[in-house]
Amino acid sequence: MRGLAGADNTGDRGARLNRYESTMRASVYSEWDFPRTETLRLYEPDEGGQMEFRLIYQGPLRPERDERIPGASGRAKDKHKLRKHFHRQLRELWTQHPGLSALAKSWFKPEPEDSQVYPGGASMTPMSPGSPGAKTYVDILADLNIRCNGNRFVPLVREAAGFTCALDILFLRRDNPGHLIKSGGDIDNRIKVLLDGLRMPKDVSELGGHSEA
Repeated sequence: MRGLAGADNTGDRGARLNRYESTMRASVYSEWDFPRTETLRLYEPDEGGQMEFRLIYQGPLRPERDERIPGASGRAKDKHKLRKHFHRQLRELWTQHPGLSALAKSWFKPEPEDSQVYPGGASMTPMSPGSPGAKTYVDILADLNIRCNGNRFVPLVREAAGFTCALDILFLRRDNPGHLIKSGGDIDNRIKVLLDGLRMPKDVSELGGHSEA
Protein backbone atom coordinates (compact mmCIF):
# COMPACT_ATOMS: atom_id res chain seq x y z
CA MET A 1 0.00 0.00 0.00
CA ARG A 2 1.29 3.45 -0.86
CA GLY A 3 1.60 6.25 1.69
CA LEU A 4 0.08 9.69 1.64
CA ALA A 5 2.86 11.52 -0.17
CA GLY A 6 0.55 12.15 -3.07
CA ALA A 7 -2.50 13.20 -1.03
CA ASP A 8 -3.68 16.81 -0.66
CA ASN A 9 -3.50 18.83 2.57
CA THR A 10 -7.20 19.60 2.86
CA GLY A 11 -9.75 17.86 5.00
CA ASP A 12 -9.50 16.23 8.38
CA ARG A 13 -6.03 14.66 8.84
CA GLY A 14 -7.33 12.31 11.53
CA ALA A 15 -9.95 10.92 9.19
CA ARG A 16 -7.28 10.11 6.64
CA LEU A 17 -5.19 8.31 9.25
CA ASN A 18 -8.10 6.16 10.34
CA ARG A 19 -8.39 4.75 6.85
CA TYR A 20 -5.00 3.06 7.27
CA GLU A 21 -5.00 2.10 10.96
CA SER A 22 -5.64 -1.55 10.07
CA THR A 23 -2.18 -1.77 8.52
CA MET A 24 -0.15 0.87 10.35
CA ARG A 25 -0.17 3.08 13.39
CA ALA A 26 0.56 6.79 13.09
CA SER A 27 1.01 9.48 15.72
CA VAL A 28 2.80 12.80 15.15
CA TYR A 29 4.66 12.03 11.90
CA SER A 30 4.74 14.75 9.30
CA GLU A 31 3.52 14.09 5.77
CA TRP A 32 7.07 13.44 4.50
CA ASP A 33 8.18 10.98 7.21
CA PHE A 34 4.83 9.26 7.52
CA PRO A 35 5.44 5.47 7.84
CA ARG A 36 4.24 3.57 4.82
CA THR A 37 4.30 0.09 3.40
CA GLU A 38 5.05 -0.53 -0.28
CA THR A 39 4.93 -3.78 -2.20
CA LEU A 40 7.37 -3.94 -5.11
CA ARG A 41 6.97 -6.70 -7.64
CA LEU A 42 9.72 -7.59 -10.09
CA TYR A 43 8.62 -8.80 -13.48
CA GLU A 44 11.02 -10.24 -16.01
CA PRO A 45 10.91 -8.25 -19.26
CA ASP A 46 9.11 -9.83 -22.17
CA GLU A 47 11.81 -10.49 -24.77
CA GLY A 48 9.35 -11.78 -27.33
CA GLY A 49 9.96 -14.72 -29.61
CA GLN A 50 13.45 -15.75 -30.63
CA MET A 51 14.65 -17.46 -33.76
CA GLU A 52 18.07 -18.87 -34.54
CA PHE A 53 19.42 -19.63 -38.00
CA ARG A 54 22.76 -19.97 -39.75
CA LEU A 55 24.12 -18.27 -42.84
CA ILE A 56 27.20 -19.68 -44.56
CA TYR A 57 29.69 -17.96 -46.84
CA GLN A 58 32.77 -19.57 -48.33
CA GLY A 59 35.01 -17.36 -50.44
CA PRO A 60 37.25 -14.29 -50.34
CA LEU A 61 36.50 -11.70 -47.68
CA ARG A 62 38.53 -8.64 -48.54
CA PRO A 63 39.14 -5.75 -46.12
CA GLU A 64 37.22 -2.49 -46.39
CA ARG A 65 40.39 -0.66 -47.37
CA ASP A 66 43.44 -2.19 -49.01
CA GLU A 67 46.24 0.24 -49.79
CA ARG A 68 47.78 -2.32 -52.16
CA ILE A 69 44.75 -2.27 -54.47
CA PRO A 70 43.69 1.02 -56.16
CA GLY A 71 40.02 1.82 -55.67
CA ALA A 72 39.54 -0.84 -53.01
CA SER A 73 38.09 1.63 -50.52
CA GLY A 74 34.40 0.98 -49.87
CA ARG A 75 34.22 -2.48 -51.45
CA ALA A 76 30.68 -1.80 -52.72
CA LYS A 77 30.95 -4.55 -55.33
CA ASP A 78 32.15 -7.13 -52.79
CA LYS A 79 29.46 -6.15 -50.30
CA HIS A 80 26.69 -6.48 -52.85
CA LYS A 81 28.06 -9.85 -53.91
CA LEU A 82 27.62 -10.93 -50.29
CA ARG A 83 24.03 -9.62 -50.30
CA LYS A 84 23.18 -11.67 -53.35
CA HIS A 85 24.85 -14.71 -51.81
CA PHE A 86 22.92 -14.44 -48.51
CA HIS A 87 19.71 -13.61 -50.37
CA ARG A 88 19.37 -17.20 -51.55
CA GLN A 89 19.72 -18.53 -48.01
CA LEU A 90 17.35 -15.96 -46.51
CA ARG A 91 14.76 -16.66 -49.21
CA GLU A 92 14.94 -20.34 -48.28
CA LEU A 93 14.55 -19.40 -44.60
CA TRP A 94 11.34 -17.48 -45.36
CA THR A 95 10.08 -20.60 -47.14
CA GLN A 96 11.12 -23.33 -44.68
CA HIS A 97 10.78 -21.72 -41.23
CA PRO A 98 7.23 -22.42 -39.95
CA GLY A 99 6.71 -19.00 -38.37
CA LEU A 100 8.17 -17.00 -41.24
CA SER A 101 6.43 -19.10 -43.85
CA ALA A 102 3.03 -18.61 -42.22
CA LEU A 103 3.63 -14.87 -41.87
CA ALA A 104 4.83 -14.52 -45.47
CA LYS A 105 1.67 -16.19 -46.77
CA SER A 106 -0.69 -14.13 -44.60
CA TRP A 107 -2.74 -11.41 -46.29
CA PHE A 108 -3.10 -7.89 -44.93
CA LYS A 109 -4.51 -4.58 -46.02
CA PRO A 110 -2.35 -1.49 -45.38
CA GLU A 111 -4.15 0.95 -43.12
CA PRO A 112 -3.51 4.40 -41.59
CA GLU A 113 -0.88 4.60 -38.89
CA ASP A 114 -3.41 4.43 -36.05
CA SER A 115 -4.48 0.88 -36.95
CA GLN A 116 -3.06 -2.35 -35.57
CA VAL A 117 0.70 -2.72 -35.96
CA TYR A 118 2.08 -6.07 -37.10
CA PRO A 119 5.71 -7.26 -37.36
CA GLY A 120 7.43 -5.29 -40.07
CA GLY A 121 6.59 -1.84 -38.77
CA ALA A 122 3.57 -1.40 -41.05
CA SER A 123 -0.01 -0.72 -40.00
CA MET A 124 -2.17 -3.39 -41.55
CA THR A 125 -5.36 -5.32 -40.96
CA PRO A 126 -5.59 -9.11 -41.45
CA MET A 127 -7.62 -10.02 -44.52
CA SER A 128 -8.74 -13.12 -46.37
CA PRO A 129 -6.53 -14.19 -49.30
CA GLY A 130 -7.39 -12.31 -52.47
CA SER A 131 -9.44 -9.60 -50.72
CA PRO A 132 -9.61 -6.24 -52.56
CA GLY A 133 -6.70 -4.02 -51.61
CA ALA A 134 -4.98 -6.81 -49.66
CA LYS A 135 -1.45 -8.10 -50.21
CA THR A 136 0.76 -10.74 -48.69
CA TYR A 137 2.99 -9.69 -45.82
CA VAL A 138 6.11 -10.05 -47.97
CA ASP A 139 4.69 -7.79 -50.68
CA ILE A 140 3.75 -5.11 -48.17
CA LEU A 141 7.20 -5.27 -46.61
CA ALA A 142 8.81 -5.02 -50.05
CA ASP A 143 6.65 -1.99 -50.89
CA LEU A 144 7.96 -0.29 -47.75
CA ASN A 145 11.56 -0.81 -48.85
CA ILE A 146 11.77 0.30 -52.47
CA ARG A 147 15.10 1.94 -53.20
CA CYS A 148 18.08 1.95 -55.58
CA ASN A 149 16.29 2.35 -58.94
CA GLY A 150 13.10 0.63 -57.86
CA ASN A 151 14.60 -2.50 -56.30
CA ARG A 152 12.40 -4.05 -53.61
CA PHE A 153 13.91 -5.47 -50.43
CA VAL A 154 12.42 -7.72 -47.74
CA PRO A 155 14.51 -7.22 -44.58
CA LEU A 156 14.19 -9.84 -41.88
CA VAL A 157 15.24 -7.53 -39.03
CA ARG A 158 13.81 -4.00 -38.91
CA GLU A 159 14.16 -1.36 -36.22
CA ALA A 160 10.68 -0.03 -37.02
CA ALA A 161 9.24 -3.40 -36.06
CA GLY A 162 11.15 -3.57 -32.77
CA PHE A 163 13.32 -6.46 -33.93
CA THR A 164 16.93 -6.91 -32.85
CA CYS A 165 19.63 -9.28 -33.98
CA ALA A 166 22.73 -10.83 -32.41
CA LEU A 167 25.54 -12.33 -34.48
CA ASP A 168 27.91 -15.15 -33.60
CA ILE A 169 30.55 -15.17 -36.35
CA LEU A 170 32.80 -18.20 -36.92
CA PHE A 171 35.68 -17.01 -39.10
CA LEU A 172 37.77 -19.87 -40.52
CA ARG A 173 40.86 -19.55 -42.72
CA ARG A 174 43.18 -22.17 -44.19
CA ASP A 175 46.55 -21.18 -42.72
CA ASN A 176 49.07 -22.13 -40.09
CA PRO A 177 48.24 -21.35 -36.46
CA GLY A 178 49.03 -17.74 -35.61
CA HIS A 179 49.30 -16.52 -39.20
CA LEU A 180 45.82 -15.03 -39.07
CA ILE A 181 47.14 -12.40 -36.65
CA LYS A 182 50.55 -11.94 -38.25
CA SER A 183 49.68 -11.89 -41.95
CA GLY A 184 45.92 -12.24 -42.19
CA GLY A 185 45.28 -8.62 -43.04
CA ASP A 186 42.90 -6.21 -41.35
CA ILE A 187 40.44 -8.50 -39.58
CA ASP A 188 38.22 -5.64 -38.35
CA ASN A 189 37.75 -4.27 -41.85
CA ARG A 190 37.04 -7.73 -43.24
CA ILE A 191 34.24 -8.15 -40.70
CA LYS A 192 33.03 -4.65 -41.60
CA VAL A 193 32.58 -5.78 -45.21
CA LEU A 194 30.64 -8.83 -44.00
CA LEU A 195 28.33 -6.75 -41.79
CA ASP A 196 27.63 -4.26 -44.58
CA GLY A 197 26.79 -7.20 -46.83
CA LEU A 198 24.06 -8.20 -44.37
CA ARG A 199 22.19 -4.89 -44.53
CA MET A 200 20.15 -3.20 -47.25
CA PRO A 201 21.99 -0.75 -49.52
CA LYS A 202 21.25 2.91 -48.86
CA ASP A 203 21.56 4.14 -52.45
CA VAL A 204 22.57 3.06 -55.95
CA SER A 205 26.28 3.59 -55.27
CA GLU A 206 26.20 0.67 -52.83
CA LEU A 207 25.09 -1.75 -55.53
CA GLY A 208 28.66 -1.92 -56.78
CA GLY A 209 27.78 -1.25 -60.41
CA HIS A 210 24.81 -3.65 -60.49
CA SER A 211 21.56 -2.23 -61.82
CA GLU A 212 19.45 -4.81 -59.98
CA ALA A 213 19.71 -6.03 -56.42
